[in-house]
Amino acid sequence: DVCSSDLYLRNMGKELEIRTYRAIDREKEFYGILKAYDADSVTIENEDGERTFLKADIALIRQAFDF
Repeated sequence: DVCSSDLYLRNMGKELEIRTYRAIDREKEFYGILKAYDADSVTIENEDGERTFLKADIALIRQAFDF
């Protein structure tokens, strides 16, 4: 899990998988490049643009792996 500031720093610019507790725009699973984070939120960027999630809404966050 990407949960501490150190892990966010190491994953800056890398693709993450974010799963939310509740659906946002009918989706619960999001993928994108980590662009920013602070104490309360995480911002990723994908082909649709940037999206910011509140940490309280995130059930799972980890580096995405392509197989």
